[in-house]
Amino acid sequence: MIRAIWMLVGLALLTLASCGDGGFNGSATADQKPEQAPTTGLETAEWNTYSNDERGLEATYPSDWYRADERLTPNLGDPLEILSLGTYPLRPGGDRCAHFPVNALDDLGPDDAFISVLERAAPFPASDDPPRPSRFELPTDSGTDRFCVVSDERRDDWVPFSDAGRAFYLLVAVGDSASEETRTELLTILNSLNFEEGG
Repeated sequence: MIRAIWMLVGLALLTLASCGDGGFNGSATADQKPEQAPTTGLETAEWNTYSNDERGLEATYPSDWYRADERLTPNLGDPLEILSLGTYPLRPGGDRCAHFPVNALDDLGPDDAFISVLERAAPFPASDDPPRPSRFELPTDSGTDRFCVVSDERRDDWVPFSDAGRAFYLLVAVGDSASEETRTELLTILNSLNFEEGG
């Protein structure tokens, strides 16, 4: 009899636990887009939400990641860097290749991850780029020399895409020794990106 009571209690608790809202930030918001909510199983309640109304951009990222307070590519006007995040402090500039975040990539260690979102200047036709993928994936390319910072300890990718009538590039890099948690966080950030029309 006692065993049956404990089974009923367990079933009741399991039912209650499955009734959460599944919100990306731990609670649903009016402007949340469920189709872009990640399904990684990460606990994201303590994550930060970055919102830039001027650039029509929103993203969510872990509170222990770093967001660049200034452009890492200060001399690059097109495409324009609109958001950069990493698992380590991000230094702007570099002594070569002004069109890439050289210092930030130089500092990326084998356990780190990095993302930079850049937008083409209007009136660049977004139709020239493929539409945003239904889900971004982790980079697998080891041809790191294209970003002016060669490393045999990372994978990276340069992804052109269009979204909300706008044209973007995504630079993503991850160290070969990055933990599964870091990789999952990176994927969650990528798929949290939200762009508004006419940003």
